[in-house]
Amino acid sequence: MSTEEPRSGTYTETPEPTPEPPAPSVHGLRRNIFTVGAGNLLEWYDFGIYGYFAIVLSKQFFPGEAALLLTFATFGVGFLARPLGAVIFGHIGDRYGRQRALLLAVFGMAAVTFLMGCLPNFHSIGYAAPVILTILRLLQGFSAGGEWAGSAAYMIETAPSHRRGFAGSWQEFSLVVALVLSSGVAALVNGLLSAQQVASWGWRLPFFAGILIAVPALVLRAKAGETPAFEALKADKETATAPLKEIFVIARIPMLKAAGFAMVFTVAFYVLLTFLSTWLVTSAGFSSAFALVVVTVENAVLAILIPLTGAWSDKVGRKPLLLTACALFAVLSYPMFLVMEHASAAGVLAIAVLFAVILALFSGPAPTTLAELFPTRVRYTALSIPYQTVIAICGGFAPFIATLLIEWTHQASAPSWYLVLAAVITFLTVITFPETARKPLP
Repeated sequence: MSTEEPRSGTYTETPEPTPEPPAPSVHGLRRNIFTVGAGNLLEWYDFGIYGYFAIVLSKQFFPGEAALLLTFATFGVGFLARPLGAVIFGHIGDRYGRQRALLLAVFGMAAVTFLMGCLPNFHSIGYAAPVILTILRLLQGFSAGGEWAGSAAYMIETAPSHRRGFAGSWQEFSLVVALVLSSGVAALVNGLLSAQQVASWGWRLPFFAGILIAVPALVLRAKAGETPAFEALKADKETATAPLKEIFVIARIPMLKAAGFAMVFTVAFYVLLTFLSTWLVTSAGFSSAFALVVVTVENAVLAILIPLTGAWSDKVGRKPLLLTACALFAVLSYPMFLVMEHASAAGVLAIAVLFAVILALFSGPAPTTLAELFPTRVRYTALSIPYQTVIAICGGFAPFIATLLIEWTHQASAPSWYLVLAAVITFLTVITFPETARKPLP
């Protein structure tokens, strides 16, 4: 990595606006959505499958009473590699292009997902099984560390200013569709196979099925073009030579804001869309099949609403939707968990849908809002590092933290406290944001 000093006059704390990209055709917009969405789909499909089969995996790879806790800890360990992935893929994306970085990221995730399905369990190879599992989660986290920010940058850099919120929302749409798909596959496997079959070999099938996502994702990204914004920098020979160094010159404050912003974004997703299925079984006494139905419905509602709230943010602005979502999470999370603990099946479904509506208010405009904070020259790196660091600390360990809170307090509603704290932090952060809807990119 180069240590060349940034050239005087090349950029400042308030960089020149990026020229407006040409409005893509309907076919072009659809192609961009599929190109970005395919990689997100694979990343979050793998994530969802691991979470939804956490109880089964705990018995396959970890002996003893703390097996479930260790399974979630291993899940969190994988996220520790994400900041490193953010640095490496950010450097590639800002120096050599978004397309190249995104192609490498999806290849890494595809390989790990397949190998997860091949991994022998504890009864076959002893303690080597959890060690290899941990290594695979680290490799998956490294590759995933370059995915989210690159996808966000790609979508908004190929969209006109009056449609950036809508365009960016499709990144989150693909993410949620992956969770719907993974929970649906998990429900199908649990419905068609006996508990003994799932524990013996059935849990491997969803990981192998990830190849059906990986191959199209690799083909789409191999054929994808570069964004107009990056091409303009490249033509002017203004691409960053040392983006990791430059971000601390031109993006210090925006990076801190991005970290605060990512708190509720991260915690809400990881608690409500993955850990909730385990919580409904272990704390509320529902069956695994019903828990998967709840999460699938929750994700389906979220997927429908995200493009709508993204488009809405192009009309009314990003901040009104973001602040409303944070306020609702802060006020309603604790009572909603209390009610779910003793609610009927219908009551749990209703609360899950309400959580999905609140999360959609935030998730629709979120990718675009974060990407709009940073100049094109270092957007990939400056967005990746704070976002993936928060995920590593607060998101990847969210199931572990939630489980630990329950064990410490002996209260099933304790995970809601984590969500409330995250919502307050993000609310205070978003207040300081400029409104960026319909304005040129920096």
